[in-house]
Amino acid sequence: QYLIFATTALSLVDYFSIKFEVYYLAVVLASIYGPFQLIGRLIEMRLANKFDARNTGFIAAIVIPCSLILLFSSNYSICILSMALFGMSNGLLTVTSGYLPNLFFEPKIIGRIKGYIGAPTALGMSCAPFISGIFSENLNALFVLMIVLSLIPIVSIFLLKREQERDNR
Repeated sequence: QYLIFATTALSLVDYFSIKFEVYYLAVVLASIYGPFQLIGRLIEMRLANKFDARNTGFIAAIVIPCSLILLFSSNYSICILSMALFGMSNGLLTVTSGYLPNLFFEPKIIGRIKGYIGAPTALGMSCAPFISGIFSENLNALFVLMIVLSLIPIVSIFLLKREQERDNR
């Protein structure tokens, strides 16, 4: 998840400046993503009492590739929508990924489990600048790769929906 978000975020200004040929417009478009992360987190916190985190996470995971596909549009408004959806899905998944391990693991080992989960996250974030650099001459190929990689969280959360929660006794 973080590989997708970090790599994409690092490339957005360049991508939009090439697409729309106006640098300040590219910065504005790329910056839409940030505030919508917060909105996504607030939505998840609001829905947490009503919906299972696996369901909200699954919906957020489906929105990621859809938002990345919308990036290919030449329409400025569609790109704004893309950035808003991309940011909200990131915010939702951030809260969801922090909560989901609590459903399946005992409190005495949850710290270790979250550490195991955090290692690939840190690796993904550290690889993001390298991957962005490799694809800097072909940003369309980068976004296609990110779309393909964004299918992994969909499958992961789908499989988690079938798992039994731990007994809270």
